[in-house]
Amino acid sequence: MWYNRGNGVSRPLGVREPLTADIQFMKRTDNGQWTAAHEAEDYHYQAYRVDADNRPDFHYQAHGLSVTDHIRPAADGKTLERQLSLEGTPRGEVAFCLAAGSSLTKVDKAHYLVEDRYLVRTSASAKIEELADGRQALLVPVKGLEELRYAVIW
Repeated sequence: MWYNRGNGVSRPLGVREPLTADIQFMKRTDNGQWTAAHEAEDYHYQAYRVDADNRPDFHYQAHGLSVTDHIRPAADGKTLERQLSLEGTPRGEVAFCLAAGSSLTKVDKAHYLVEDRYLVRTSASAKIEELADGRQALLVPVKGLEELRYAVIW
């Protein structure tokens, strides 16, 4: 459901697969741990715009960054492609979480297996990091990054 749209009774047509339990920006705390960066003062939804194919692009501010978020299904019906355009300088050490779970495994240079359920493909310099709650996260530092592309493959 899009922010501020509809009455909340819509349900997905297929299986619902949450990719992360938290908002996807993470910050490193003073003690060196990564934590979900979802403080209300650091995240401000702005709007969405619909492209020529009636697909939404979401626009928001997060941790000093202006973000344009494009999410598109691939033609194969098994892949979800996401592109984030980032402008600005993040406040603090901020990373984007591509996936989180109890087990993440690097398969090859560009693919990561998440809990034996799905793959994440990215050419970005991602790293598997331990979170304070015992989970693992696939993180990409956003400082100096203008664009982040990745795909979720089922």
